Amino acid sequence: SVFGLWFIALKKSLVGGINMTISFSLAGITIGALSFKAWQTARAAKWNSNGENNSGNSHNNKAALFQTHRNWAIRSYAQILGPAL
Repeated sequence: SVFGLWFIALKKSLVGGINMTISFSLAGITIGALSFKAWQTARAAKWNSNGENNSGNSHNNKAALFQTHRNWAIRSYAQILGPAL
């Protein structure tokens, strides 16, 4: 999404005009934000705020963090694949 936004910034306007430019820019920003949240929650499943490994945490906490990561990843994939369908 970063390179797509860079391309749009260099072109200043896409073939479809201002509507296409704005919608593709928003899609790129959304994909980037959702992917970042998926990465962030995946990291949280392994590391706590002190930077220590969470290997001693309970299984339920890890399962909840994994489910949160999974939800963000599904949102990211849906945003990527949605326009193709």
